[in-house]
Amino acid sequence: MMKRNECFADLLVSAFPSDQDKRKARTSKCMVFGETDSVNIRVGVFFDGTGNNKFNTEARLEYEKDNIKHGPLRNREAYIYQQRFNEEKSGLSTMGTLPLSDKLGLKLDKPVLVDDSYSNYYSNVAILFKHYDTPTTNDESIGKVYVEGIGTKKYESDDSFDGKGRGTGKYGITTRVNEACDMLAKEVKRLASVKTVFELKIDVFGFSRGAAAARNFIHEITLKEKDEVNLVLSQGAVKHYPKQYKHGALGEALEKEGLQFDGELEIVFAGLFDTVPSFYTSIKNYRGDKGAEDLNLNAISKAKNVLHLTAMDERRKNFALVDISSKGSKYEKALPGVHSDIGGGYNPKVPEAGKIIYEGFESAISREIQSVIEQGWYANKEQLKRHTKPINNKDDREKLEEMGLESLEYGYLEVVKKVVCNKYSFIPLHLMKMKGDEIRKGMFTDITEKAHEIPKNEEVLNYTYKRLQEYVIENKGGPMKFYTEEELGLDDIVTVSKDPIYRQKLDDHYYLKELRQKYFHTSHDLRKMHKNSLHPNWDTMFFYPFKPSINDKPSREIIRG
Repeated sequence: MMKRNECFADLLVSAFPSDQDKRKARTSKCMVFGETDSVNIRVGVFFDGTGNNKFNTEARLEYEKDNIKHGPLRNREAYIYQQRFNEEKSGLSTMGTLPLSDKLGLKLDKPVLVDDSYSNYYSNVAILFKHYDTPTTNDESIGKVYVEGIGTKKYESDDSFDGKGRGTGKYGITTRVNEACDMLAKEVKRLASVKTVFELKIDVFGFSRGAAAARNFIHEITLKEKDEVNLVLSQGAVKHYPKQYKHGALGEALEKEGLQFDGELEIVFAGLFDTVPSFYTSIKNYRGDKGAEDLNLNAISKAKNVLHLTAMDERRKNFALVDISSKGSKYEKALPGVHSDIGGGYNPKVPEAGKIIYEGFESAISREIQSVIEQGWYANKEQLKRHTKPINNKDDREKLEEMGLESLEYGYLEVVKKVVCNKYSFIPLHLMKMKGDEIRKGMFTDITEKAHEIPKNEEVLNYTYKRLQEYVIENKGGPMKFYTEEELGLDDIVTVSKDPIYRQKLDDHYYLKELRQKYFHTSHDLRKMHKNSLHPNWDTMFFYPFKPSINDKPSREIIRG
């Protein structure tokens, strides 16, 4: 006989063979006896990118508002940024020089923008967090958690070496995953109140190292329980393995919050922007998979739905992409643009001027100028300036002459004028929103802020949005890839008029040239390299962290994950 306090739904579970039917039975909330002590919970977990922090961005924006910048400071955020600005920790700094002093005689003693999380704009992850809808219904309670970007801390200085440089330390990837588990447990407790959690659904989002953290988070919260073990090794040594909680750090955090969770946990949706772990804890990670194995990034296969938007034009060698081959290539879509053109965060007020985009011999610089203009990255020669100097070292000159090089001048190519709008990055933002709304109707509220809309009067952006919507959401056609004029064979007018696939390639060609001139950034910058990077000595001349020429095959590595 069934006891009075026994839930009829629990007895029904064994009669239903499928997991779906078990969930249906459990989520009846024992209504046979009028019991309402259970709840289904869904939480969105948002991992911001390396160097991105919505709190610090907000502090700068509050400070920059006219009624604050030119009047009394009206809130804490603006005051915090003002203090950093006055101390030259953020904003324009006159402390020190750009790292470009070398034998070429280059030395810049002008104010430079401190490249930190305060100077960045909101990433797409931060904007999606704001719009993730959290209604409460009879069937489900919904919440959300924001995790600060790797290498950053709210209202504090960035950790440039361990955090932003290596993905480790107190603001590193694994630390942020543990923080996410703690915050998620608190959010579950808030939503559950005194009720039992029958089902926990997770939507997880991430950009850059935040995408790597999101994937490591999936691995962590799907761990199985293991008992504490003391393993006796040779010569009597003992290796201690601590208890592993079911659901890993999340299970431990739930226990600390006084919650017991034995129900279903499901990763419903993983929305990722350009996964770049760069998790450097060993030589193996530097030379090998950049931490993909250590972080168990193949755990992405455990997510029910996935969308991974990657950066087609990213070139930097130390920004290796980890794909989602463990889940399947159909869930990954390559979009034109560099890393932060896809994940967002570029400050629309910061020009590209001053970037060093290439170094080499004078003749190679001339070819590079021609190439970057032909491929649309710059509109004309007036946007660029070459700096060259004769190589006077006798041994170096003899080596160059033996190689038959036509120029004995060496130097670099500087961007002197290019203003880039950040509006293109909102196309990947809206595509991710569309995918989320497809998985859960109304997952996000409408993104109505004018600052984040795609301008209706910009033909190139509207063409691109429609083109990428067909590719990403509707799975029609291929990626929006750039083909050179030579590859297209533009003289063949007959082909142009007859072949619709060719016609689209041609349209893509011209629109991509406009996008590159107005909306795409240049992510590589030799100013950020070691101060001896422009050293004219032969032995060090060609030591680069990336292939600088636009004509070289991008040296960005793609790692299976």
